[in-house]
Formats: sequence, C-alpha cells, structure tokens
Amino acid sequence: MSNLLCDLAFMCNRAQANRRLLRMLITGLAGIVIVEIYSAVMQLKFQHSNNAVGKAFAVAGIYIYAVIYCKSFYGHNL
Repeated sequence: MSNLLCDLAFMCNRAQANRRLLRMLITGLAGIVIVEIYSAVMQLKFQHSNNAVGKAFAVAGIYIYAVIYCKSFYGHNL
C-alpha cells in the first residue's frame, strides 16, 4: 500500500511538468495493478500444487511486473 501511495505522489509531482508523462505513468500504474492481481491469483491457485506449468506462470507474473514497472517509470529515459 505504501508503494502505491509513493507512486501516486510521484505521479502528482511529475504531472505539473508534462501531461504526456502523466498518461504514461497512469497506464503503467494500471498495468501494475493488473499484474499484481494476476500474480496473487496465480500464487493462490498454484502455491501448494504439483503443477509445474502453473507455478511457472506464477513466476512469470513477477517478471511481467518488473518489465511494466521499468517501462512505465523509466521508459522515457530508455
């Protein structure tokens, strides 16, 4: 929750500088929320199972989160 509040504070400060950047940050934040929900559901479903493919998809959610986070918050510098 504190991470979300820090991200929102960051977005508000940057919004005054550039509206295009704000759209990119909001899109990234929405993507992060979706990936967090995906990761939570996948971990809940496959945490105590023997399904290796399901566990791999749960781990993939962590990598997708990292890609979206880096692209949304640092994408303008890449």
